[in-house]
Amino acid sequence: MTAGSHERGTVRGCLACADPGQLLAWLASERAKADEHAARATTLRAAGEETGQRHLAAVIAGEGWKTLVALQQEHLRLCGESNAYAQRALIIRGHADLVEAAHPQAVGPQQSALFGAAS
Repeated sequence: MTAGSHERGTVRGCLACADPGQLLAWLASERAKADEHAARATTLRAAGEETGQRHLAAVIAGEGWKTLVALQQEHLRLCGESNAYAQRALIIRGHADLVEAAHPQAVGPQQSALFGAAS
């Protein structure tokens, strides 16, 4: 799906314009995918912070440098992976929001997650 320029109606190559019936299912699918990535990011961030705490405790306890380096590397790996998942979730959500904003007639006011459901 692509937002494109929708000033004159259907944009060539825009799947949402070509098949508006599929738009709601696609938006739900993309938002579910983004939620999965966000949940994975949260889990990895918590694991990274726990490893960071273990690293700090090892420094205080006077552990050897190999242990400290291994814990620090694990902490950085987990935080980096968490950031990648969080970034991907934001990119997916942003794209879904852009497509939804470009196709308000296909989504309808009662079903819009972006603009809130109309009462």
